[in-house]
Amino acid sequence: MKGKKLNLMGRVLMGVGAIVGSADAGEMEVYNYSDDLINASVVIKNIAEANEGFDESYDFHYNGGNPNKLHAYVLNNNSDPNTLSLDSRGFWSISGFDVALKANEFIASANNKLVIHMLDNSGYENRNIIAYNTKSPEIIYPVDKTNGAMTWIDLPDLVNQPAGVYDIWRVTPERKLAGDISGPSSSDGKVDICDLATLTEEWLCRSNPGENYFVSDTNLDRVTNLKDFVSIADTWLMDDSAPASASESTMDALTGSYKEALVNEHDKKPKKSK
Repeated sequence: MKGKKLNLMGRVLMGVGAIVGSADAGEMEVYNYSDDLINASVVIKNIAEANEGFDESYDFHYNGGNPNKLHAYVLNNNSDPNTLSLDSRGFWSISGFDVALKANEFIASANNKLVIHMLDNSGYENRNIIAYNTKSPEIIYPVDKTNGAMTWIDLPDLVNQPAGVYDIWRVTPERKLAGDISGPSSSDGKVDICDLATLTEEWLCRSNPGENYFVSDTNLDRVTNLKDFVSIADTWLMDDSAPASASESTMDALTGSYKEALVNEHDKKPKKSK
């Protein structure tokens, strides 16, 4: 009975404090760029109704017929032939996308850059957009979110480069605060009772591969559970426009035992009978 009351409270708070818009939001273009060659790009667009995986209503395949010597496209495991020149996601999505950089033919010599052009930053206000080469994920490049801004990343020159994919870069619009899961575009810049209500509303909800993640699924493991609760606890009462304060200790005091249980969860082993 208590669970039902709490769920109802979650619904009320969601309606009051977490109004999600229905308009499209967010669009960026990623270029495989060279001063010496004709270039091509891929567009990533946030559309309210779009699916996380391949969506035939919004996504477009790269068909391999591009005349340019360079190309960029999104690798998508839920599409065939796994190459998208337009990849659409729900505007609440925080999952990264892998951009393949490809030489369409042999290239003797050319300089080379990755360019990320922010066409529309709506919905990214409370996000950090980062990029990294999947070969060296420890080197992080922050992406300028200013409308119209272009982030230029120098890549090694292409020398005697055979045709085919030569690099894969991941771009991720991560939340500034992991527990910020309510508000327009699933975040409002702070972690409070509205985020806890969202978690309550989606508690133990699961999603399937290719479907949209639940907004409360902070670690993208397809289920809302104690791990996602910890994300809220660790950022409780934080505001991404201000430095962290001692206020987060309030939630820590209430949830310390739960976090400890999570940490020790995999350490527990069944006792052997004598």
